[in-house]
Amino acid sequence: MKIRLLLLFILLPLRAYSDLPPDWSNYKVNSHNGKWSVFLSRDYNEGAEHPWQDTWTLSVYKAFQYPTPGPNQVPVWSRAYNPSGYPEGYLSDDGEIFVYVDFWYHENFPVVKIFREECTIFKNGSFFKLGNNLKKTASHELWLRDGTKTEIVLESGKPTLKLETVAGDRYVDTNCE
Repeated sequence: MKIRLLLLFILLPLRAYSDLPPDWSNYKVNSHNGKWSVFLSRDYNEGAEHPWQDTWTLSVYKAFQYPTPGPNQVPVWSRAYNPSGYPEGYLSDDGEIFVYVDFWYHENFPVVKIFREECTIFKNGSFFKLGNNLKKTASHELWLRDGTKTEIVLESGKPTLKLETVAGDRYVDTNCE
């Protein structure tokens, strides 16, 4: 009995850090003020064998109540979207910026994706210069501080993404070049 309890306490933390499977469902994210919604939807192309091979669209609307926009609702702006399989994101309170921040660190792959009507901005992990501060799990490296929040702040009058990383706060310009 003692061995079983010991194994349980040893293996339980390992399971907490293991990957959750991707979810390829359509999803909605609301702005914090509730005035805007972004709907990320799969277009179900005939030739796509897997959800990640399909075409996806990010559409920003004035807020809607239901899980999906109604047929009479027209997006304010839309862009092509390449999902990660994890239904997360941050929509600014003015509906102009949608941000996806990857939970896992990838040095040479985008960990931050910023979408605006005019442009898309990708930042690889190396952009954030985190040094040796990454937290290791059974399968990945974590780069965000526990309980982190994503927010848009004004820096010199410009909207800037603020991220709380394991190496301190980092800022990303959200303006199109």
